Amino acid sequence: MNIYAAVASPDFLASWLAGKAWVAGETQNIYPPLEHGLFDLIAPRAWYEALTVGTETEEVFPFIYPPIWAVLFGELTKVTNYETLRTIAALINPVLLSLCILLAGRVCERRFPVVPTLIIGMIFFSFSAIGQIALMQNQFQILVSFLILLSIERARNGHEIIGGTALALAAGIKLYPAIFIILFWAAGYRKATLAFVATGLALGLTSLALTGWPLHAIFLNAVSTISNTVLVTPVSWSFDPLVGQIFFEDTLVKRPFPDWGYMYDLVPEDGLGFFYMPKPWLWQMISTLMLIGTLIVGALMIRRAHRSGADSGWIWAFIMGLFALVNPLSWSYHFIVVAAFAPFFVFRIGLTRGVPWIVAIIALTSNFAPDLAYWLQGRFHWPLVPFQPFGTILMTVLVGSFGYSAYRKY
Repeated sequence: MNIYAAVASPDFLASWLAGKAWVAGETQNIYPPLEHGLFDLIAPRAWYEALTVGTETEEVFPFIYPPIWAVLFGELTKVTNYETLRTIAALINPVLLSLCILLAGRVCERRFPVVPTLIIGMIFFSFSAIGQIALMQNQFQILVSFLILLSIERARNGHEIIGGTALALAAGIKLYPAIFIILFWAAGYRKATLAFVATGLALGLTSLALTGWPLHAIFLNAVSTISNTVLVTPVSWSFDPLVGQIFFEDTLVKRPFPDWGYMYDLVPEDGLGFFYMPKPWLWQMISTLMLIGTLIVGALMIRRAHRSGADSGWIWAFIMGLFALVNPLSWSYHFIVVAAFAPFFVFRIGLTRGVPWIVAIIALTSNFAPDLAYWLQGRFHWPLVPFQPFGTILMTVLVGSFGYSAYRKY
């Protein structure tokens, strides 16, 4: 379980450095500079200076979380060190992933053998980019996925206040889970909705009281910039980067590095495989309509299932996966909340068909898959970032399987 305890964890490191910046009063060094007006994955310059030792600079991603978490990590910097905190996170995250699997089983109302289910699920998470990258980076998406599944499971089992509170906590870490409250309302979980609003309001007001509005404005601007950027990387698995590669290859440019990057051993090769472009206004509008349409369809599907007394568990998996696909930027680990249902789909369709299905997805999203993708790129000279279509297509298959499972009787 502690296999990743010594890994650099560039995403987790970002939260630590944001906390140190808050304690030092350097609020300008909390959020990314966004010098090109686009989201380019470049962190504040001061971070690279602090991480440079000799000729080596530790990798770090920018901090894109609400300001309250910079305050929390600032307090943690006063009582512990980064290595200790990272090790604790590396021990907790595999446990959270296993709990995600168990919660998914309760959501889809499957009776299942616990040990075989956990083995299948953890193999899936450990060998595919869905879980492996999250574990390596100690990504907070693991905690967010756990809270989302906990919120659904609790609400479906009569503990709506806990469910609504859990969803609000998830939204307090990464904003997007807040939109799932529409599905809760459609399902008739009124108490969960009220608990979500109350907890979310308390978190928001606390964050504003602690850090003030200007820092929140910077955070919201960063979120908006992400939505208006088409960022193509090997593990940005959603339709926007795929469309960018198919129709806008000549417009996509390699992520540039700032001139000062050379001072900290950052070289252009570090950006290999990272391309981006501004999203045209028509594309932005279509993306927004797709997100709204996904929620409307999901709400109608869940409402219909509840009214008819049908099981809506697989509908939750399908809609959350579809939302990740139409989201402007979804990383491979955004599909944790969906992949947690994979072991139960194996049992649902039978081992004869289920095992080849899950083995294929694991193999084509594993560490070996990028080599295959680049081999194909060498033969066809397309696309710019070949592993990105691999992942997006496979996640479409995964999500589609759950949509099929929602209405198919086996």
